[in-house]
Amino acid sequence: MKKPLSTPDERRDSPEIARALDYCDHVSSQRNNYLKRVSQFLPDRAKYRLFCTTYAAMRVIDDAVDEEFLARPESERVGRRDSMYGLIDKWLRQAEAAAGGAYRTISSSFEPFVFEALNVVLKGSQIGLGPWRELASSMKRDVAEEALDTWNDFLRYCEGACVAPAAIFLYILGCRMDDQERSHLDWPEPPDSYARDMAIFCYLVHILRDLPEDVQKNRQILTIPLEFFTRTSLRAHDFVAAIRKGEWKATAPLLKILVGRAEEYEQRAEEQLARLSQIMPKREYRIVWLLHKLYVRTFRRLRRKYEKTLGGFPPPDLETA
Repeated sequence: MKKPLSTPDERRDSPEIARALDYCDHVSSQRNNYLKRVSQFLPDRAKYRLFCTTYAAMRVIDDAVDEEFLARPESERVGRRDSMYGLIDKWLRQAEAAAGGAYRTISSSFEPFVFEALNVVLKGSQIGLGPWRELASSMKRDVAEEALDTWNDFLRYCEGACVAPAAIFLYILGCRMDDQERSHLDWPEPPDSYARDMAIFCYLVHILRDLPEDVQKNRQILTIPLEFFTRTSLRAHDFVAAIRKGEWKATAPLLKILVGRAEEYEQRAEEQLARLSQIMPKREYRIVWLLHKLYVRTFRRLRRKYEKTLGGFPPPDLETA
């Protein structure tokens, strides 16, 4: 059941802040994603609104880069690149201001409702500036349309693209809410150290799942390291063309590498889950466990599909996720 972010009989929020919080709930609900789905099980309203607000703040800049820049023809992207860099810088300045409770809406603010809400919930947390800066860095790489040359480049890109949002989510799960606005976390290591392997596994599953749709936009190729193409003697252009034509067998060597990496990170994610089980409240641990299992099921379904289409993969693990 959807949790109200503000209720008439229990809120100190002004009508303006209540409206901003509800807008964040709306933004976070626009996509039927696993993270939003499991957030419905958060144990209290304070954690739920912290999730909706931080998720919305990251979603709006990611959507702006994807829909207002990358989805446009190349001729338009060239002319809009500098303005998109400027938008990312503005987004980051607003996030940094909100982290200190100092954000103020002006006429040129980007997504003011989101940042008015973030200004309320972020200043009392220990989330800090790191995740916002990491995401901004990855978004700028998207706008630059820089190729990821190596696996290490991919991992560095992931720090903003998936590890930063995952670290915030783990913070929300593991933190103790002192009231509606203040929270703290007493873990032996920062959240990103627990989130990293799980986030990369989930991101690899997204790549495998979304390839048919994303190559039509000619952008997902940016998140596959060029060294994978070199190792398989595939050219990026030929890989995209083969998927567009439905000629999947031509993509088999590279897809096998991606599947192998996902298998590796699935195991690493399981190890991090075991660590989290020792430090996270039981109810919140069940949420991250469920999130991981949803991705495992999706991965196994994709793995079986690719195996059937391409042949040559090792037999899939059919244990119940």
